[in-house]
Amino acid sequence: GTATETKALEEKCTSREICDKYYDLHTKIYKWFQLEFDFFGRTSTQKQTEIAQDIFWKLRKRNLIFNQSVEQLYCDICEQ
Repeated sequence: GTATETKALEEKCTSREICDKYYDLHTKIYKWFQLEFDFFGRTSTQKQTEIAQDIFWKLRKRNLIFNQSVEQLYCDICEQ
């Protein structure tokens, strides 16, 4: 998302590197607090992609997906 991309630009690395960094950090914090999850995953896995696509296609089949224009921030200089 935007926050990840902004942080990656700030730290001069890729979005993936930011996600890896904070996934590792959060894992250590949860372990320190003795918090446990049945599954502590991430959105970049193949399984997550399959789940998201399955949801999308089910919604589309029921005509619940539509186009909409949304006004967002945009930089003409860096085209992002």
